[in-house]
Amino acid sequence: MAGEQGFRSACEDIVRVLQTRWFLLLVLCASLVAVLVAELTFEGKWDRWEEASSRARSLFEGGEYARAIAIQEECVELLRGELPNNPRLAQELYNLGVLYLAERRLSDAREAYEESLAIYSEAFLGPDSVHYVKTLLYLADVEISLERWDEAQEHLQRATGIVTTYTPGDVDALGALRKLRSCVDEKRGDR
Repeated sequence: MAGEQGFRSACEDIVRVLQTRWFLLLVLCASLVAVLVAELTFEGKWDRWEEASSRARSLFEGGEYARAIAIQEECVELLRGELPNNPRLAQELYNLGVLYLAERRLSDAREAYEESLAIYSEAFLGPDSVHYVKTLLYLADVEISLERWDEAQEHLQRATGIVTTYTPGDVDALGALRKLRSCVDEKRGDR
């Protein structure tokens, strides 16, 4: 009995510690340090990555999507190997999704966006970041193109919830999201 009571007491103490703000701050600091250490070890490859990323962007703007995709895929692989679960990788995956979408490679675009969302969720940016919402909107666009109305509606609802929670005064964004959701509802036959 005494041993069991001591165990419960120790568990309660651990829970109290875990609930403190100091612990959360410590976890956040540890995450930031891990990101910084990873970026420092990546330092020698920054120039190569930045050049490739810039080249892919230029090709995209010039309408050379296939060439841009090949270079952007190299950027993603370079970051994936060196900085997994880093917000920079999430952004490059998002950029790759945009390129795939431009080429109508919808399943590839969906895969890139979903991986980007997973990284944003794990990174210190969290699912309430602008990047997360933007990626959800593009993912909804892919689902709409595939006529996957339920999935598109799910992504739009998540984006609406985030915008409502974190920027409730952004009437334009909320209005646009509601309009999109209404269009998807109409296609789904919800009206």
